[in-house]
Amino acid sequence: MAAVFKVENGNLRVTFTYIAVLDRMQEVTEDAAHYLWEHGHGDHGTDEEPIEFDDLNNNQKLALLDQHVRRVVIEAAKAYHVNDLQEQARQDAIVYADENLNIE
Repeated sequence: MAAVFKVENGNLRVTFTYIAVLDRMQEVTEDAAHYLWEHGHGDHGTDEEPIEFDDLNNNQKLALLDQHVRRVVIEAAKAYHVNDLQEQARQDAIVYADENLNIE
């Protein structure tokens, strides 16, 4: 498993580690970062001074991946929370309807 939890001074560190053959890992990270770049992620500079993907260093490319993974994890957590609250509200509405909206 790529993920590890570690408690540090009352905080929880979550670390994801992926290991692959050097050339393959470089290709995957480069391609993924390039994809994100082409879809508007990262600092593209200004019209007067644009930043091209090839101008990024490895740390800047990895930052694109880190920001994306973080955003996906947070959005998944939000979606779960919203869906859970919606289901609770639905169940409450069904109970209310069963108790109050019957016509005999």
